[in-house]
Amino acid sequence: MVDLTDQSKLDPIQIRRLVQQVLFAVARACRAPESDQYVLAVFTGATAGLTRALSGLEHLMLNGVMLRVLMSESADHLYGDVVNKRLMAWPNARTMDKKNWIGQVQKSMGVVVPMLSVASLSRVCTLTPDTPAANIIFHALSMGKPVTAAIDGAAPGSADRRILGLDQGSPALAQALADRLIRFADFGAKLTWSRDLGRVALGAIEPCAPPLQASLARPKTFVTATKPVSTAPPVRLVDAGLIKQARTNGRPVQAVAGAVITPLAMELARGWGIEINFANPLTALTLIGKDKPW
Repeated sequence: MVDLTDQSKLDPIQIRRLVQQVLFAVARACRAPESDQYVLAVFTGATAGLTRALSGLEHLMLNGVMLRVLMSESADHLYGDVVNKRLMAWPNARTMDKKNWIGQVQKSMGVVVPMLSVASLSRVCTLTPDTPAANIIFHALSMGKPVTAAIDGAAPGSADRRILGLDQGSPALAQALADRLIRFADFGAKLTWSRDLGRVALGAIEPCAPPLQASLARPKTFVTATKPVSTAPPVRLVDAGLIKQARTNGRPVQAVAGAVITPLAMELARGWGIEINFANPLTALTLIGKDKPW
């Protein structure tokens, strides 16, 4: 027991754990009895957005969510110590039992992938989940469990990939990544940025949460959900060149549901007032851009 009246004996680590326990107890008291289930947090080995992703998981725990954490070998090697110090000190975080992984997936409220790697994305999308992380994600989707993934390290044109110079490849490579993300979303995954991970994941596992589409304001100045007025076929990737062409032609861009919008395209469309029309506004999902996905 720490004597809080004697500041000379206060240990910052003990204080942090005490505060975490109090916050967790308050959050749990505010949740329904059926919310005693847990969420699986699967670290695939990607590194983009680590600090933001951990904050997202803490957001879940501050809302009384129980976490069971799985670290891939590469994730454990790269930042296992950071995760242990930041997450595992919480009273509602524990390490996942790898031996009974299928049973834990069945009983879980869903899966959160704090940082989705290109390798795990590819394994799931090609139906070859030959690693524990990909296997859990694949089976969770197969069971209809909510799967929320932060795509900072896998999205073409993302800020984290630009910092590493990973945006200099051919358009075909960017399109291939975009296609994988779109397919992953088609499988049922909810894709988001690491900065929004906690909010989006909490909304996915809460059955009474309001629809995400209703909680986010869509920038009507340049993105609309009206019927297409152009004869051009809807595209799956909206890049800067397409926005420039739309400005020259004086017509909006037609995009399919699940279309990917690069950051530069988003900025140009906003600045020039170019409309991006989605074929199906109810399922439109912006993966790449400065605004929040919906």
